[in-house]
Amino acid sequence: MKSQLTQRQSNKQIRSSYKRIKSVLYNLVHSFFSLMNWVASMLPMDEFIFDVMREKGINELKIYFSKNKIYPDGEYSQKICKSIGAYMKWLPALAHSQDVDSDKIRNIVVKVTKDNSAKDACELKILVTAIDDRDLRHDVQVR
Repeated sequence: MKSQLTQRQSNKQIRSSYKRIKSVLYNLVHSFFSLMNWVASMLPMDEFIFDVMREKGINELKIYFSKNKIYPDGEYSQKICKSIGAYMKWLPALAHSQDVDSDKIRNIVVKVTKDNSAKDACELKILVTAIDDRDLRHDVQVR
C-alpha cells in the first residue's frame, strides 16, 4: 500500500498568504461601505453609517465586526447590525478567493472618523485593523 503524500505549502506561499490579509480586509470594508453592496434581502437600505454619525453628532465610531458591535453604544438600526453579520459570514468566501485562510484573521475593528477638513460633509476616514493568528496587527486605510 502506497502512502499518500500531501503537498505542503512552501514558506514563501505561507508568507504571501499573510500579506494578502490586508487585501481581504480592504475588500471586506470597502464593500461594506459601498452604497451598492448592501445585502439584497435588506433592501431598500435607508440608513447608512455616515447618516447615523451625522444625526447623532458622532465624530468617531468603531465597528467591531468580529463581535457584531458598534461603539459608542446606542441604538443602531437592525439593518446595519444584520449587515455587519452578513459581511462576517461572507469573510471566509472572500478570504478563500484570495488564497487566505479566514481562520488567520481575528478581531476585525473598523474605526470611522469624520474628516472635518474635507469639502464633502459626509467624507469619512476609515481604518480597518485586524490581528492574525500570530498576534501581528494589520492596518488598512480604506477610501
